[in-house]
Amino acid sequence: LICSISHIQPCSKKGVRSETVHLSYWDSYITFTYTVLDYIDPTRNQYRHMLVNYDEDWIEDGNVNSATYTNLPHGEYTLLVQGANSAGVWNRDGLSLQVIVAPPPWLSAWAYGAYSLIALLLSWLSRRTYDSFAIERKARSRAREMNLAIDLANDDVQGQIEIQTSLVESAHTQNLATISLVDDFLRKYHNQLPDDVAEYARQSGERSVTALTFLDSCITFHGKALYADLHLYADMLIEYLMDTYTLDPNKIATINQVSSRVVPVNIASQLAIIMCELFDNCLQHAFDDPEASNFAQISLSIDTPSPFEGDEYKLMVCDSGVGIPKNILQGAPSTSGLAIVQTIVNRIDGELSIKFKQGSIVTITCTGKPEE
Repeated sequence: LICSISHIQPCSKKGVRSETVHLSYWDSYITFTYTVLDYIDPTRNQYRHMLVNYDEDWIEDGNVNSATYTNLPHGEYTLLVQGANSAGVWNRDGLSLQVIVAPPPWLSAWAYGAYSLIALLLSWLSRRTYDSFAIERKARSRAREMNLAIDLANDDVQGQIEIQTSLVESAHTQNLATISLVDDFLRKYHNQLPDDVAEYARQSGERSVTALTFLDSCITFHGKALYADLHLYADMLIEYLMDTYTLDPNKIATINQVSSRVVPVNIASQLAIIMCELFDNCLQHAFDDPEASNFAQISLSIDTPSPFEGDEYKLMVCDSGVGIPKNILQGAPSTSGLAIVQTIVNRIDGELSIKFKQGSIVTITCTGKPEE
């Protein structure tokens, strides 16, 4: 037997028992032609073939010496051919031909390699997307927790502020009640004094009580302690005393240079009384000529030399008037504001200094710490 292959590649090799034919996926058909080498009566030669893995049994061809297959699936096949001569003697050995049909490009080894790479890439992208989503979800969860914590903290702070405000209001109400009782006591005491002294004492006490009321309205809560804004207090005090003495602000300029830094209330209350008495004395005694242009100034500086020590306070009240009368300097009247100032200065272990230079300059220095 000899075999030839048409439409794909020729094959005509005698004595070859095994041959391999490679077909691509795009080869749609193949024809095998085989011949028995018996030329006595070629028309009586018989043939049969079978394509292993495709045909289930031998196919009897009769005297037809060709077989055609179309659209073979990819895979490996073996073509077996047997022939008989004119005498009917079969060649049982026949011949065999291996046929390999390549898979389509999308099923090739390269394609599977590409699929693997794509799968790995998709897996990596999926993992990365999942990680990003997980991180984002965790971040959102963390953000919600933080927002919740902030809301709780704000609620707590608001609650603390409300409590502190309530305490300040309660303290304010209590202080006003106490000041009112003191005022009533002073009025009854003043009624027992001689008329010339009682009126002076009554007016002085009224101004002091009003000043204490101003101070109480300047108190706020900071941290765990009460503090006072003496700059605001000085504004209120100056306006009140200027109206009390009906002084012309165009003739007497008032200057407020009190530090805007808040002061612990235990120190602020002492300094507030001193400011009130000194500025009251200044407006009451320093300006005898209502037509002259003058000034009156209150200043307070606060220094902190060391965090382990108390703050240093320097309070100064000065004017360009005629100065302090000698009888006040001598401390003759027991109701003198300067005598009250001296008493408070001694109480806070401070120093009092009075100078005269185109008016008067009264300076008080002290050191203080807030109450624990």
